[in-house]
Amino acid sequence: MLRERGLHLKIFASSSSPLRMALDAFLISREAMRVNSTTLDWYRSRLGRFLDFLAQQRVTRPEDITPHHVRLFLVSLERRQLSDWYIHGHARAIKTFLRFLHAEGIIPTNPMERVKMR
Repeated sequence: MLRERGLHLKIFASSSSPLRMALDAFLISREAMRVNSTTLDWYRSRLGRFLDFLAQQRVTRPEDITPHHVRLFLVSLERRQLSDWYIHGHARAIKTFLRFLHAEGIIPTNPMERVKMR
């Protein structure tokens, strides 16, 4: 573990799933951009829920995420009658995460580009 700016960073472990490794890479990139610890926690929380959902859908690799998975996750939040603010927060985090994965060449296309929000 590294400790910088009061945060513990996980270094990629061989036992991590490819999705968790991608999340770690994203969070490290945000820290390198010098976002504050509250923002990192915000991303970690929202994206952690998304990755947990993907695991339930048996999605194990970033390149296997489809627009359908993103829509299913957002609908699952909607069906729990959560606020628009809460749902859009998750959508924003997912959008930023998937944009990062695409820019880094981890995924060939960004599935979020085909997900429309109101």
